[in-house]
Parts: sequence; C-alpha cells; structure tokens
Amino acid sequence: MGVGLGLRLWSRQTRRVIGKLARASTLTISAALACAAVDCAAQSNLSIDKAVWTEGVDRETRSAGAQLKLPVSPARKVFLWMQLRGTPTLLERLKNHPEGRTSIRHVWYRYDSDSLVEDASVSLDIGRKADLRKLEYQLDAEGAFTWRVWSTRDKLTIGNWRVDVVWEDGEPIACESSTGDEPCSYYLEVR
Repeated sequence: MGVGLGLRLWSRQTRRVIGKLARASTLTISAALACAAVDCAAQSNLSIDKAVWTEGVDRETRSAGAQLKLPVSPARKVFLWMQLRGTPTLLERLKNHPEGRTSIRHVWYRYDSDSLVEDASVSLDIGRKADLRKLEYQLDAEGAFTWRVWSTRDKLTIGNWRVDVVWEDGEPIACESSTGDEPCSYYLEVR
C-alpha cells in the first residue's frame, strides 16, 4: 500500500544515525519480533489508509490541516493524523463492546544519543455506540468503514522522533511494505 512513504524520507546522515540506534535498540528489535511471533494477519481487520504530519485538525470534519514540510521547527505544534479502514470483523468487535469502541495508541519516542526514550502514549478510540449504524451502512456500501484519529505534541525537542501505532494492549499494528507486513512506525525530524 505504501502508506507513509513520504513520511520516511530523511537525509542520509539522519538515516545513518537512526539505523545505528535501531540496531542497538532492543525496543525496536522487540517490536519487530512481537509482530513475527504473533499472527499479524489476525490484525488485518484494521489498516491505515493515509497518515499525514500536519499543523492542525478540523475537529468538526475530522480532516487534516495543511501537511507539514519536514523537518519541522521545535516551536511548532505537530499532529500525526490518520484515516483508518475497518473490516466487518472490526465492526463486530465494536458491536460487542459495551461502549461500541476499541482503542489503538500512538506511542511517541525520542531518539536520544544512544537510546530510544518513550515520550508519550496517546490512547485513541475507534468507534462510538452512536456511530455504529453509520459505520454499518458505510461497510455495506463500500466493503469497509473509515475512522479518523490523531495525536499531537507541543514543542518537540530537536532531534529525531518516531511514532509507533499499536493496539491498546501494545501489540503492533501491521502496515504493508515492499518486504511484507511490518509494525507501523512514522518518523519525524525536528531541527
């Protein structure tokens, strides 16, 4: 699907630093092994249609604002906005929840000189009891339903950042790539 390819373009020097840190990071290795150890296909009831680094979100329409040009300034407020696509299996999961929802998380990490430091974990709901009928109509008409979520951070420190997209229990959400499914991660350079 190629989701977020534009989000992954960094300078050669930045990629080298990230690569060095990723090889040394047990957290990164653990995340990759966690997806390999579980049936990632079982998580295919949710996919990320679109992900955008943006300067804001229109809360009424739940649409992303202007896309940020990377790298970003440390003084900027940064949003990671996503449009998710759910399957009939996910809709059944929502219907079986007392509040008609499930949750994912955006886990924000900062690359330190020789480690990866968790900065924030933002819980994001998918679905609401009041919207289940609308989601069911969309599913019947289009074969899937969409839901939009986002998280934001103010005044990020200078350096490299990563946001992992995981289920509420910490299991990685898989993204399609040219090498097969892998945990969804989005990268941001602040300078």
